[in-house]
Amino acid sequence: MQVSADCGDVSSRATVNMPDVQWIATISIENKAFDFNRGLFTEYMALVGTIVGMFGVVTAWHLSWLQVGSLFFGPLVIIGVIHTMGAGVQKKFLSRS
Repeated sequence: MQVSADCGDVSSRATVNMPDVQWIATISIENKAFDFNRGLFTEYMALVGTIVGMFGVVTAWHLSWLQVGSLFFGPLVIIGVIHTMGAGVQKKFLSRS
């Protein structure tokens, strides 16, 4: 997830990558051991949830791990391809002017 803060002009626009912010929060010197462990738990919950979900699909639907991987990560690959193609088209049209 990306958060953008737009304050009007281009020079004041900031884009922050949320996993980076979460990681910085977990390794911050001001945090104590409990905060570090809580931060790691929050950071990797999505990964654990995906793995458990994949195991559930393999168990319930009797699909192979390859099929389940394409089910879970296929949309991510498709979105990445569309994004890359769109960036290439945008670069081509912006370079004309």
